[in-house]
Amino acid sequence: MGESGLVTTRGGMPGPAEMMGLTAAQATALREMTGPMTMRDLAERMSCEPSNATFIVDKLEKQGLIERRAHPTDRRAKQLVLTGEGNALRDRLLELLVHDSPLAGLTPQQQRLLHGLLEQAITRP
Repeated sequence: MGESGLVTTRGGMPGPAEMMGLTAAQATALREMTGPMTMRDLAERMSCEPSNATFIVDKLEKQGLIERRAHPTDRRAKQLVLTGEGNALRDRLLELLVHDSPLAGLTPQQQRLLHGLLEQAITRP
């Protein structure tokens, strides 16, 4: 889902990000935080420059949703970790995204079939 669906829905109603008091970029960062990662990893997942990710993370950190911790193996790097509140907000965000997804009307079997077809399409030489 692109960022536009995070802020408003196709019908112009508030989207998940707006409903949760987040910008689309902040919601994207939370969605992509699947576990501890570096700023560079997050920026790559968000398809943006690390400096942009830093700005977004600064805002999320001020809200108490993300913490910067020492990286376990690289003294030069910091690791981003969701706080308890950040995890709870991310879980609610993902629920809203799934509920609003056009794929929500598909059965689990249809979703698996579609997933397989899409994987096949993108891995084809």
